[in-house]
Amino acid sequence: MSNKPSIYLLLGPELGDKEEYITRLMSVLTGQKGREPEVFKYFPYDINMVDVISLLNNGMLFSEHKIVIIENIHDLKKSDVNALLEYCRNPSSFSTLILCSDQVKSPDGRLEKAVPAENKKIFWELFENQKKGWIVNFFKKHDITLEDDALDFLVEVVETNTKNMRQECARLADFFDRGARIKYGDIENFIYHSKEENVFTLGDRILQRDFMQAMEILQKILLSKDDDPIRIISGILWQIRLLLAFETQLEQGFRAEEIFKRLNIKGKRRQAVLFVGRKNYSKDELELIIMLTAQFEVLLRSMGQELHSLLLELFLYSIIVKGGKPTIM
Repeated sequence: MSNKPSIYLLLGPELGDKEEYITRLMSVLTGQKGREPEVFKYFPYDINMVDVISLLNNGMLFSEHKIVIIENIHDLKKSDVNALLEYCRNPSSFSTLILCSDQVKSPDGRLEKAVPAENKKIFWELFENQKKGWIVNFFKKHDITLEDDALDFLVEVVETNTKNMRQECARLADFFDRGARIKYGDIENFIYHSKEENVFTLGDRILQRDFMQAMEILQKILLSKDDDPIRIISGILWQIRLLLAFETQLEQGFRAEEIFKRLNIKGKRRQAVLFVGRKNYSKDELELIIMLTAQFEVLLRSMGQELHSLLLELFLYSIIVKGGKPTIM
């Protein structure tokens, strides 16, 4: 980390490490300036680059320094990128600009060249063995151990970035006492019997093809502020893929018991839900839903937060009512 930070380019999908890096950068600036910098965050869908450049260039009455973070820079307009390039040629001494993307390659080679080499960093997604090690170490700090099948299940259901892993593991750690040994069924029971609705109870209603109940659960999840839209859609996708794998292997002549073992599906509830889902969705519909999910993920990343709830509702309608067929938007 540079002693005189000015412009940073932070790439890659590992959100937890990226956020920790930014936090450390803020600490460095606080130590240098004697007080915490003000932080401003922008997204391509609600940005006015003229205002952002003005903010970067002008001092503030009550702050020694400011940090301006621009997320999802891959979605910036060409004119906005050009404005940033112009700023990078003569950056302000009392501002730090942080450009972020969950992709691993810069959207514009000129932008990458404009950032000092020591201020460019890629935060790579964890491999499965690294993910397991991270989870084991997290619970070790809480004097909690996981049986192997419980660990495998947890690896499957949490996203591969340490931000969301930390959130999910912290919820589990709060639920179990120190010294506990967590089994597969313990995690499944926690997921389905906790008071809060979650992406798994939502997935159940989707596989049951119950549109009204799915909508009700979605609204409860959104009101809880505990899930972001990308995480919701990713959790649904995981369950749809699981159902497709179950259906495909049944068609190949494998017995259900054997498939459950191959897919590491040990909970009776989850097994029953897959049988229900198989009755409600054809294989063609499941394949359409998987393709549709990718389209909605792009929409969620590119549109304003005020549209996220509407997009997720439309996504559920497209899955449950239309069977994955595109809906006019």
